[in-house]
Amino acid sequence: MKNILSKVIDLMILATQNQNLTSGEQKKKYVLDAVRSFLELPEDIEDLIIEFIDIIIKVDKGKLTINQTVKKNFLCCFKCQ
Repeated sequence: MKNILSKVIDLMILATQNQNLTSGEQKKKYVLDAVRSFLELPEDIEDLIIEFIDIIIKVDKGKLTINQTVKKNFLCCFKCQ
C-alpha cells in the first residue's frame, strides 16, 4: 500500500505539470487511470485513492492541517512495515 500511495503522489505531481489537464477532475481521472494501468484494484480501494487525493490537495492548499502527533504516528505505520 505504501508504494501505491507514493506512486499516487508522483502521479499527482505529473498531473499538475501537464498543461493539457486544466481541471481538478481531469487531473484526478489522469491519476486514477494511470494507477489502473499498472494495478487492478477493487472499487473500494479506488474510492480510497480518490479520498487520499482530495486530502492531499486540501493539505497542499492549507485548507487542512495535520496534528503533528497524528502525522508522526501515521508516518511510522509506513516506516515500521
